Amino acid sequence: MPEDRLDALIDDLYGLAADGGSSESGWEALLARVALLMGATSAALQLASPQQGTTRLLATHNVADAVNQDYAAHFFPRDIFMDQARAMPGQLMLSQDHLPDALVAQSEIYNDLFRHHLHGAFYVAGGVTPVGDGRCWASACSAPGSAAPSRPRKAAPCSASGRICAAPPRCSCGSSRPRSRSAWASRRWTA
Repeated sequence: MPEDRLDALIDDLYGLAADGGSSESGWEALLARVALLMGATSAALQLASPQQGTTRLLATHNVADAVNQDYAAHFFPRDIFMDQARAMPGQLMLSQDHLPDALVAQSEIYNDLFRHHLHGAFYVAGGVTPVGDGRCWASACSAPGSAAPSRPRKAAPCSASGRICAAPPRCSCGSSRPRSRSAWASRRWTA
């Protein structure tokens, strides 16, 4: 990500925050720029109350209103990406580092919402910041699994032995395939 574009984005973020975030179109424009810089297909900013199972989407980029409503009404309590981000507040959560591809592929949120209504989103980069009273600010960008470049995967922890093994199809320990790690997400979303 070019530093001058990142610096301008950070300046705009501080400006919106200092202004009290009163301009919804300002947040949406900011999310559009974040998605562009990260190579993501969509982005969202929400004020969540996980203990109550509710969320308020404050701004989104490239997400239809009906999808926002479905997410808030049904999928928020089932959001495996949000659950993982909540487990590591204040840190960047890269789904490919914390959620095995097989788990994402079998999840309700991927199969019933992301795959069909959110441009095939498979990978998520996001974060959660607690703000008190059990609420948190949450932001996320997503991209489809097809966004991964077709190049060999890096060595990864073996799902059976935990040792670092060679790239698929077989681990050097001979036990199983390594956990996958999207080269696309590694390339674009490095912490």
